[in-house]
Amino acid sequence: MLLLASHLCFAPTRYIAHISINTVRQRTLMSSSPSPSSSSSSPSSSVPTSDGEVKQPNVQFYRNMIPSQPSGDLIDVIHTKWCNDMDLLEDHHGYIQWLFPLFESGGMNRLSSPLTKEEARIMREDREIAGRILLSYKMMLGFYGFVLDDEATGKISRGPNWKDRLRNFNRNSHNFLRISRILTSLSHLGFARYKRPFLMQLEVEVLSAGTLKNAQHSLVQFWRPLLDEGSPLYEAKTGETKADRVDSIFFTPGGARRSARIAGRDPGS
Repeated sequence: MLLLASHLCFAPTRYIAHISINTVRQRTLMSSSPSPSSSSSSPSSSVPTSDGEVKQPNVQFYRNMIPSQPSGDLIDVIHTKWCNDMDLLEDHHGYIQWLFPLFESGGMNRLSSPLTKEEARIMREDREIAGRILLSYKMMLGFYGFVLDDEATGKISRGPNWKDRLRNFNRNSHNFLRISRILTSLSHLGFARYKRPFLMQLEVEVLSAGTLKNAQHSLVQFWRPLLDEGSPLYEAKTGETKADRVDSIFFTPGGARRSARIAGRDPGS
């Protein structure tokens, strides 16, 4: 299957222009009195309501309409500017809840919002959003020292900087919580097929290679159970039911090709 981008932080001129347009739009929204509006991309989209709250904030964030909070940015800027700043991705604790929202809660970030069932449906059915979800996943894989080898199956392997990144991963245990969030959110957002390959690589690092030996408890107690989607315990923990486990539009015929445009390059013929 088509690979969206060989280097996540590469931003062609037309992609930067797309970011700049939306940045101006966001600044305009923030500096003016909030009023109901709608996006041309979907009849379900919306921006700040009359009481100042953002309707469907997870959708709006993934449409590049609002920044993550606190001290965050628009998602296109995160993908193009943050992705090679490993210290920022390590030390900033407010972006992961926006990149990988959950039904259950916004976690420790009170400025993020739980994912609603309607938001999840919209995000699974929106090609542009699907492309950005994939970029979010690739960015975090790179942060942990992995690369996505196959977008169709989710197969991953070690990246060129794996030694340094896995060393950082192993010594900073808050990343273990992030893994639980990523695995769960992938399922909510239509990328459930990526969970097992990710877990398989984590098992290699924890149990065989010993590069993630500090994560053994998390692997056994938290990560593995997140593959048992049909169990009552899984549904009780995640709030996800069988009806929520629908593939993203990315995996439909032509879906990857159309979603590739969000990476700012021509997917070819």
